Amino acid sequence: MRLFKFGRELVLVGDVAYFRVVMTGKEEEQMFRNMVEIRKEIQRNMSRLAKETVGPEFEITNMTVGRGSVELLITLGATYVVISRYKNFIESLNLFRRQLETIIRDYGPFAEVNATWSPAPALAVAQAGSPSFESQSLTQVLLLAYLILSHAALLTVFIWLVVKR
Repeated sequence: MRLFKFGRELVLVGDVAYFRVVMTGKEEEQMFRNMVEIRKEIQRNMSRLAKETVGPEFEITNMTVGRGSVELLITLGATYVVISRYKNFIESLNLFRRQLETIIRDYGPFAEVNATWSPAPALAVAQAGSPSFESQSLTQVLLLAYLILSHAALLTVFIWLVVKR
């Protein structure tokens, strides 16, 4: 997971959001078996929906089916995306959540389908208000200078020892 901040734009890489869809009904064991059987089809449809709703950079990176009340745990990830309007992005995630509920309802006779989402590491850092890119850059420059100078000193000592022999 990486987050870079350039002015007002965020660049997200990695897991962005976790979605949890809980389905309840009369025959929960049968619902579970059905969901396991069609898991790959559902995941393909959700990935297509993610690209249409949130953006082409996003994909479903993981999906698991759990027992009890039938439960889908879905991870939405991005390989690289620039977000300039945070509020619009959050609205897109909420729209995606509502559409997940609709898609799941189409797969079976569920009494109730509820979807929630929570930020994954890449988005959680953005919500917490990460330090600006400039302060990260200064730290990185100082660390890089330290590494270069210390390695140069060690190389000088090594060459001096070899020549002295």
